[in-house]
Order: sequence, then C-alpha cells, then structure tokens
Amino acid sequence: MAMMTNINKLFGAFVAAILMGCSIGGGGKTTDKDQMERKAKDSLALKVGVSQRIDCLPAFVALDEGIFDSLGVDVKLVHYTSQLDCDKSLGKKTIDGAFVDDKRIEYLVNHGRLSFEKVLSTRMEWKLVANRKSRVTKINQLSDKLVAMTRFSATDFLCDKMSDSIKGKKEEFFRVQVNDVDIRLKMLQNGEIDAAWLTEPQASVAKKSGGVVLMNSNSCSKDLSGLFFTSCVESDKRKKQQIDTFVRAYKIAQERIAKQNAAGYSQMIRHYFKYSNVSK
Repeated sequence: MAMMTNINKLFGAFVAAILMGCSIGGGGKTTDKDQMERKAKDSLALKVGVSQRIDCLPAFVALDEGIFDSLGVDVKLVHYTSQLDCDKSLGKKTIDGAFVDDKRIEYLVNHGRLSFEKVLSTRMEWKLVANRKSRVTKINQLSDKLVAMTRFSATDFLCDKMSDSIKGKKEEFFRVQVNDVDIRLKMLQNGEIDAAWLTEPQASVAKKSGGVVLMNSNSCSKDLSGLFFTSCVESDKRKKQQIDTFVRAYKIAQERIAKQNAAGYSQMIRHYFKYSNVSK
C-alpha cells in the first residue's frame, strides 16, 4: 500500500519564497565536474524523475542536506519540465521512477508494457487559474475559452470534472495541450490562454500576477499524485532497498521543512524553482 503524506503543509515555504521575490526557471544545475563524478555511479544510483512541483521539494532537501548520503543511498534526481519527456524516460527505463500523477500512470499502463508500484501518495493539489485579462471569475464563464492542460493526466481528468460543473454541452471550453509547465505559466501570464491547471508553486506565481483561482482539485479528489517506480525495479532486491530508504529520507526532509522557518529554505527554493524568465 502506498505511504501517504500531506504535501500541502509545505505550501507555506513556496508562498514565502515567492512573496520574497524569488525568481523561477529550470531545475537546479550541476557543474561539469559534478556530472563526471556522478556518471560513474549512475548505473548503481536510484534515478528518480522530479519536476518543479511542491511534492518534489522534500527530495531536493534530502539531496542538498545530505539525508540520502547519511542513510547510505545513492540517488540521482533527473529534472523535467514536461511530463511527456518524463514518460519517455520511464519507457526507456533510463529512470527508475518519478513523481507523477495517478491518471498519467493509468494511461501509461493501459497503452504500454510497463507496470508501476505507487510507494508514496503525496496528495498534491492542482488549481484552475484564470488570467486577469480574461475577466473570468467563475467556472461557468469559461464558455469558448482556452484551458491549458495535459492529455491523459490528472489535468485532463479535472477538465472532465469542470465539464460536469458547467451547464449545457459537455465541452463548452477548449482544451489546449501544453505539457511544459513553464510554457503553460508563461502563456497564462501573457494572455495567450484564458485559464490553466497549475500546481504549486506555479499557481502562486500566477495569482501574484493577478490570476484568479476558479477551482481546486480537492473538490474532486484528494489523492491524484505520488511517487511511482516501475514494477521491474520494485522486484529487484537492491533497488527495493534503495526505494525504501528514499522514502525514509523524503519523510525526514518533510519533517525538517515543517519545523523550519519557511524563509530558511528560500535559497534552496530559488535554486530549484526559478521563474524569472516567465513573467514580463
């Protein structure tokens, strides 16, 4: 059974960093020397796909504060901004697992030869945010509007729930597939789309720019995200031990974040969640 955590308790750290004026952009970077040193260990390291979303913060903390090392597990975090790129890596088995939404995993299982094991449920929230120029303040005002999402994912599922909430035809709005979260946020801020499904910290960045929250995923489901590993990895005794240790480290990091003043992690948040190139 998947272990469960209330990831939304970490929300304050993101909000504090955003209000302090942190810039956001791709994931954290390593030097060429760091990359060369890690290359030799890649075959033995547990490789986990991460992205710029709130439930990945404990993994970044566990890496940067040496929690993984202290527990004796070698971990490589592989950064993605597009879910499709992460999917390709899972399919090619270049990563062992990833933080992914449940609906996306269902799609991968039904349309491929992969099977997955959910080892951690993060209960991450998605928010439907309308840009200020669209003048949309209620979900039933989205008729003929453009809503950014990813097909066959939690955001696609949430669009179905939107449709149920809107009277009239099932599709009164247009689904626009924008897989890269940075591009999705930029399009929303630039008025190229009317609304978008966003997680934290992107949702707070959008709200800071005047965006209006129309809907929260918790009204539909409170368990749409987690940490998944391919079943072939789970069946490997050594990898299984690494996964169990990863989850332990993740929970230790989560406890540290909960106890630490949010401002204490602002520098790390700036490092891994940089969006200075998104809003103009």
